Amino acid sequence: EYIKEKKLLIKSSDFEVSSFSYQLQEQILLLEAKAKDLALFAETYYKTGKNDKIATVMVEDFFDQSKFLIGGGIWFKPYVINKDKQFSSFYAFKNKDNQVVLDRNYGYADKAWYLEIVSELAKKRTPKWSKPYYEKQDMENILTTVGVGIYDEEDNLLGISTIDWEINSIIKTLYSMKPTENSFALLADTAKDFVIVSTDNLMPNANMFGGSLKNIPWYNGNISNINRFTYHEDVYLSYSKKLSNGMLLIINIPEDELFYEIRAQRLIMMFFLILSVFFIIAIMYYALSKSINKPIYELMHFIQKLSHGNIEETIEIEQPLEFAKLAKTFNQMVNNLKKHIANIQDFTQKKEKAEAEMLIAQQIQSSFLPTPYYPNSRRFNIYAIM
Repeated sequence: EYIKEKKLLIKSSDFEVSSFSYQLQEQILLLEAKAKDLALFAETYYKTGKNDKIATVMVEDFFDQSKFLIGGGIWFKPYVINKDKQFSSFYAFKNKDNQVVLDRNYGYADKAWYLEIVSELAKKRTPKWSKPYYEKQDMENILTTVGVGIYDEEDNLLGISTIDWEINSIIKTLYSMKPTENSFALLADTAKDFVIVSTDNLMPNANMFGGSLKNIPWYNGNISNINRFTYHEDVYLSYSKKLSNGMLLIINIPEDELFYEIRAQRLIMMFFLILSVFFIIAIMYYALSKSINKPIYELMHFIQKLSHGNIEETIEIEQPLEFAKLAKTFNQMVNNLKKHIANIQDFTQKKEKAEAEMLIAQQIQSSFLPTPYYPNSRRFNIYAIM
C-alpha cells in the first residue's frame, strides 16, 4: 500500500510539473507569436515604401499595447533599407516608469544575440532564442531574446524581429513552480549547451546565466521524464520536460518533502497502532490480573496462612471456574485437616487420661506396702515390693 501511494504521488507530481511546463510554454509561444507579428509588420514596412514615421508609431504602439513586453525591435541587415546607411533598426524598450522609449541609433551589428539569431535564421525560419546576455539601456537587465526572420518575396533574409524576455521574470515564473518548499528548477538549451535560468539556491544564479550545463553538478545529461539523483546528501526526483522551442525544463523535488505527508500518515498510523497494542496489552493484563493473577495471589496467601497454622479461615473464589474448583478443594482439605487434628486431640486426651488413671492406681497400690526402716541397724534393712 505504501509503495502504491508513493507511485501515485510521483505520477501526481509529474502531472503538476507538466502543468508548470505548459504555463512556461504558453509564455514562450506568446513571445514567439509577438516576434512573428513584429516580423510581419517589418515585411509590410519593407514592401510599402519604408515609411519611418509610420513604422515608429506602429512599433511604439505595439509595445505600449503589450503590457508584458519589456523590449524588442526590428533589425535589418546592412544596406537593406538604405544603400547609403549600413544599419537600420526600430528598437523599443520600457523605462523605469514603464513608458515605451524608441531608440533608432542602437548599435546592434556586433551584439552576440544579433549575430547568433541571424546566423540561425539564415538556415531555418523557425523562431530562435539567444543565450542570456546583459543589457544596459536606461535600465539594467539580464535578457534572453527570441528572434524571427524578416524575408522578402524570394525568401531572402532581410533582417530579424526580436522580443526580449527578462531573466528576472523567468526566475519569478520558475520560483512559482515549486511543488515543495525546497524544490528548484532549471531552464536550459541542451542543443546549444547553455543555462538560461536556475533556481538552485546552492549555486549563485549570476554564475550560471549562459553557462554550460557541465557546470551543473547534478546534471548528467539524462533527460528521461523522471530521474533520481543525490545532491548535497539529499535524494531528489528530477522531472524533465522538453518545450516546443527546444528548451528543457527540469524541476527537482526532494524525496523527503515529496513523501513527507504519506510518511507522516504512516508514522501516525504506526503510533496509533502501537498505542492500540499497548491498550490491548493493558486490558489483557488487567483481565489476567483479575481472572488469574488475583486468584493465584489469594490462593498463595491462603496457603501461607495454613503454613502458619491458621486453619480457621476459608477461601472464596467464584471466577474463573478452575480456580473456584481449586478453592473448594483447598477448603475441603482444610475441613479434613480440622477433623484429623480434632481426632488426634481426642486420642491424646484419652491417652493422657488413661495414663493419669494408671498412675493414680499405681500410687494407690504402692500405698498398700509397708515401709519399714531401721536406720540404727547395721546388719539389715527391709523393703516391700509387689
